[in-house]
Parts: sequence; structure tokens; C-alpha cells
Amino acid sequence: YAPPPPRSRRRAPPPQPIGLGVGRGVQRMLDSLLGPFGLGGGMMSQMSEMERTMAAQFRSSEALLRDARESILSDPDVRSLLGDGATLGPPRRQSRSSSAVGGVTRSRMRIDVPCLGPDGRERGEARIVSDQDGIVRIEVSAGGR
Repeated sequence: YAPPPPRSRRRAPPPQPIGLGVGRGVQRMLDSLLGPFGLGGGMMSQMSEMERTMAAQFRSSEALLRDARESILSDPDVRSLLGDGATLGPPRRQSRSSSAVGGVTRSRMRIDVPCLGPDGRERGEARIVSDQDGIVRIEVSAGGR
């Protein structure tokens, strides 16, 4: 039996980036074949549109939560249910849907947030339902009520 030879302690050189080296004619052919998903700006414009849409949805969620917090925490029935000094926690669940019929787009969003008592403990949950025009319904439940 002969032991294997010792391994070299030299590290392998780092991998070098591979240039595509695509000429203009080839680039035009690829762009025409791949359409908006090609190597050019089509995909980038779709990504920036998606980013704009997501940012707008985030802003609308934040505005909805701000309005709902104000409405929930100023309601005397909710304050008696949760206690003075109650707060709302961060969203626990969120769902969004939209549909377009006859050129009219309707959207709907639902956000569930925990209701916290003055001591920071969870006392219940608020469900906020909205459509494209604003808040449709707010349900607050605590201790089965």
C-alpha cells in the first residue's frame, strides 16, 4: 500500500468573469427572438414597473394602516374592550386582489393586525378590509367579543 501523494497547498486562481462578446447583429437577433425578456432594456423596464407597483402598494398599505389605527384607537367601544393606552402591532397577515371588468379595475385588500393592551400583551385582533375607495370595514375582536 502506498499513501496518496500530498495535495498541493496552492489555491486555485479565482474564476474570471466570462464576457459574452456579443456583436450588434447577434444582439439584435437575440432581442428580436427573446422580446421583452432579452438581454437589453425590455426586462429592466418591466422590473422597474414592478418595483413602482410594489412601492405604490406598500404606500397604500401604510396609509390604510395609519387611517385604521386612528379610527380604531379613537373608538370608545374599542378602548373599553382593549383598555386605555391600547396600540396596534405590525401587520400579521395581508392579502390583496384586483379584477378588471369592462375596463373598470376593482381592488380589495385585507390586513390583520394584533391589538395590544397597555401592558404590551396581545388582547385581540383587528381585521381591516378596504377597496380602491378606502376602508370598507374594520372588525375588532378580543376575548371572543
